[in-house]
Amino acid sequence: MLPDLTDILRLLRVFYYIGQASILVPVLVGLVRRRTLQPGMRLLFYCCLMWLAFTIFGEYASLAWGNNNGIYQMVDILELWFIGGIYYPALRLPLRRHFLLIGIGYTVLALFDFFVLSGLWQAIVQTLIFHDTYTTLLKHILIIGLVLAYFEQCLFDLQIRSLWQEPLFVVSVGLLLFFIGTIVLFLTDHLVLGPERRLFMLGLAVSNLALNLLVARGLWLGSKPPRPLPVNTTAA
Repeated sequence: MLPDLTDILRLLRVFYYIGQASILVPVLVGLVRRRTLQPGMRLLFYCCLMWLAFTIFGEYASLAWGNNNGIYQMVDILELWFIGGIYYPALRLPLRRHFLLIGIGYTVLALFDFFVLSGLWQAIVQTLIFHDTYTTLLKHILIIGLVLAYFEQCLFDLQIRSLWQEPLFVVSVGLLLFFIGTIVLFLTDHLVLGPERRLFMLGLAVSNLALNLLVARGLWLGSKPPRPLPVNTTAA
C-alpha cells in the first residue's frame, strides 16, 4: 500500500529539518578543535556559529510570527564577508586587493535591493512574502567566483600534494556544490506554492547536509598545523 500525500509531505519536512540541524556537525567539530584551528578555519567556525544562530532565529520567527523577513537577508550580507575573509589569505591573485571594495559595494547594493527595490520594510510590517532576486543572484555569483578562483590557483600550485587533505579545498567543494545546487532554488522559491514547496525544502536539505558535512571535514583537517613546504633538492 502506497503512502498517502500527507505522509510524504511530513517525511519531506523531516528531511528539511535534518538538513537544517546538520549545521550542528561543523559547530561541534569546531568547538572540539577550536584551540588548534588555523586562522582561516577559525573564521569558518565563526561563520558556522552565525549560520546556527540565524537558522534557529529564522525557524522560530517563521513558526511564531508566520515569516522570517529580514533574518536571512542579514545572512546574505554577513555570509559574503565571512567567506571572503576565509579566502582572502589563501588567494594570491590580483583580485584579492579588491576584496574590501567588492564587499562594501555588495553590501550597499544588497541594502538598496532590500529596502528600495524589493520592499523589505513593508514585508516585515505587513507580513508579506519577501523575495530578493538581485542580491541572491549576485551573492551566488561572487561566492562561486571565489571558489573557482581558488580551484584555478590549486591547479598551478605544485606544492599541494593531496587536495583532499587541504581543509580549504574540502570546504570549497562544499561551497561550490551548495551555491550551484541552490541558485535555481532560491531564485524560484517564490514561484513554488502549496504542497510542491516541500520538494524545494528537500533540495535545500540535501544541499545543506552536503555543505555542512564537508565544512565539518574541513574544520577537522584545519586543526592540524600547516605542513612544511617540500624541500627542493634539485640544484639550480
